[in-house]
Amino acid sequence: MPRELQPCGTPAAYMRHKRHGQDACRVCLDAMSERNRASYAADPERARELARERMRRYSARQRRREATA
Repeated sequence: MPRELQPCGTPAAYMRHKRHGQDACRVCLDAMSERNRASYAADPERARELARERMRRYSARQRRREATA
């Protein structure tokens, strides 16, 4: 028996949009943003680690782009 789909406005629905290659609707974006805020607030050190990792990846992409330009 298939599982019941979660309605828009939930993180599960946001992920469903993304899996199907769709842009998430506003209520799903808001739900995912709220989930992320709560997650980061619960563990600020982890949030800082993630931010540092994103900056490292961004910097590496920028260097590759500049090298190929």
